[in-house]
Amino acid sequence: MIPYFFLASSALLKRSFHLKLKRQTKFITVNGHHPWTPDSELRMLERVLFNIAYSHDGDYLAQSHDPLIKLASKSRHCTLNEWRKILKSLHSVSGLSIPLDVFEKFARKNIYYETDVPSWLYKSSFYDFSIGLRLHGNMVSFQAGTPSLWISHDSRTQELIELMKLPHISWPDLKNAKVSDYKGIFLDQLEIYFKRRYILENNFVEFLGKNNLKPSKILK
Repeated sequence: MIPYFFLASSALLKRSFHLKLKRQTKFITVNGHHPWTPDSELRMLERVLFNIAYSHDGDYLAQSHDPLIKLASKSRHCTLNEWRKILKSLHSVSGLSIPLDVFEKFARKNIYYETDVPSWLYKSSFYDFSIGLRLHGNMVSFQAGTPSLWISHDSRTQELIELMKLPHISWPDLKNAKVSDYKGIFLDQLEIYFKRRYILENNFVEFLGKNNLKPSKILK
């Protein structure tokens, strides 16, 4: 994870973040975990994310869980009948009070997945904001220069957030926050992130040097 953390330079990130924070937030991506989860807290979180995506005509990134990937593939990896069964099931757990045909339009247009990092980074660079539960889902957007908020919902995510000082929001705070609040929450934590990045970056360069490896130009 540490090399992945330095995919883009600090200068590039600062420039991109501040440009996007100044403009209107129109193009949002969210990343969930498992919409069919038996965990009641995670299920509520998933519903919040679906609501954010649908309410703002944003995208929902599918990263794992076979039915969700099949749905995002627009039936390329399953039969049309299987796709429609998954669609109906997801509609029932999404928490969205919209007709199935409206949900289908949303699913076909806004639920997506990526199969390689370069295209994922490229697509992520066009978003104005990213928020979600998945470390990698947000990290790709983050390294593409898109302001991103991690939702700290479990101990593993919280540990990584604390290590790297990633901009984040807790589940209790998310319940009361509006999408219009996200930029301010992100900006309030940005300087702390860059201070920690400077330390981790120097540690990584030192580690590479001790192992006779030349650091990338991205690193100092």
